[in-house]
Amino acid sequence: MGTSFAERVKERRTELALSQSALAKRAKVSQGTIAQIELGLSQGSGKIVDLALALGVSPEWLLYGKNPPHTLTQSPHPSHSDFITHTNSDMGLKKTFCLSKYWDCDYLDFIKANDESMSPTITIFDDVIFNRLETNKTENGIFVIKRTSGTIIIRRLILDSQRWLYRSDNLDKTRYSDVFENVGDEILGKVIWRGGGNSFN
Repeated sequence: MGTSFAERVKERRTELALSQSALAKRAKVSQGTIAQIELGLSQGSGKIVDLALALGVSPEWLLYGKNPPHTLTQSPHPSHSDFITHTNSDMGLKKTFCLSKYWDCDYLDFIKANDESMSPTITIFDDVIFNRLETNKTENGIFVIKRTSGTIIIRRLILDSQRWLYRSDNLDKTRYSDVFENVGDEILGKVIWRGGGNSFN
């Protein structure tokens, strides 16, 4: 792991197989700014949050090396020229559509909803696509979460009195209760698509 801000930016950019210009486009800065940051000539202080989001890490990790991101691997998408699909799913997305949304096709993953906890937003057996680069918690965002028990859930994140709450959209709270985040829970990615016709971006 890099020991400086500049090293961490370059390390993460390389891990994501991004060029300096590609990262610059994601972070809404110039390629020259990224070059200066990686040479240690700039701390990019006004763009820390945008840079962190572009790299899929926390601002604390970029600045201080705290809360390191998990290592990313590319998703096992079968090779199709115009679509991205997954071995565990019957659906696919056009690559041109993903590019129009600035989604990196290599880091989109697929999961099936296994219950009605997010109904009516997401119903049982829906194909769900999530972006593994988007792991920073956002209010009202829907995320795929791996609990400390190993269980994987899909829930809406709500900030409640300085704590994150995993909210179920299902109104039957006796079956699908809202629960608070546990230390050790891992955000796997933000849900961006459900089925074939509902975007969350």
